[in-house]
Amino acid sequence: MAHLMSHWATRVGGGDRKGDELAEIWERGKKSTCNCLGVIICENRNCDNAVRSFTNHSKIEEQLQDSCGVCGAPLVHQKCSVCATLWKWSSGIHYAQNSSHPHLRPPQVLHLLNSERKAFSKLVEEHPNTGPLGLIVGILELTGPGKSVADISPVFLNADRVLKER
Repeated sequence: MAHLMSHWATRVGGGDRKGDELAEIWERGKKSTCNCLGVIICENRNCDNAVRSFTNHSKIEEQLQDSCGVCGAPLVHQKCSVCATLWKWSSGIHYAQNSSHPHLRPPQVLHLLNSERKAFSKLVEEHPNTGPLGLIVGILELTGPGKSVADISPVFLNADRVLKER
């Protein structure tokens, strides 16, 4: 089954218990919904910095305590009312949303390409006793730190992500 990759911060709103992921037509597939949580933007109109918001309300509030990483201005949460509906069925995923996002696209890369996933797995298999931070800093060699998972993809700059993928 294909995986749908999304860079938007969303909260899953539920679905139904009736659908079937093996359905022959998408209308009978397993239905779920998700609501966009918007983006964190810079308050300075001359700065176009946008950051993917966290999915937890208290974490979003923490994000808003920081200042813009580009110009130093305060940050604001630009909310969004877009709701997407997905139906998983035997031939993939059917996707529909109720309107267009009124905000900038979040810049962060969150998903791995198959080649990145394979490179990560290979590095972890070659160094099974190295923890997440060691994998981020780089595998220790005689001349210093060597290959780092962060060289594979920027998503691996997050130790929790490295731990999860391990």
